[in-house]
Amino acid sequence: MYSGLDVGFAIGPLLFGALMDRHLPALVFAVVGMFQFLAIGTAVTVGHGNRTRAAAAEA
Repeated sequence: MYSGLDVGFAIGPLLFGALMDRHLPALVFAVVGMFQFLAIGTAVTVGHGNRTRAAAAEA
């Protein structure tokens, strides 16, 4: 998980800087929102596989 932060911190400024250079600041907010939506989805489902495996092991 921690290495993902490093990748995001390295790529984010390049991506968002390119959008700003193309005079698309509204798209910056849309992309940030998309990444937040993906992060929330990941956080919500991260334990699902563990619960499924634990239930199968008990049966």
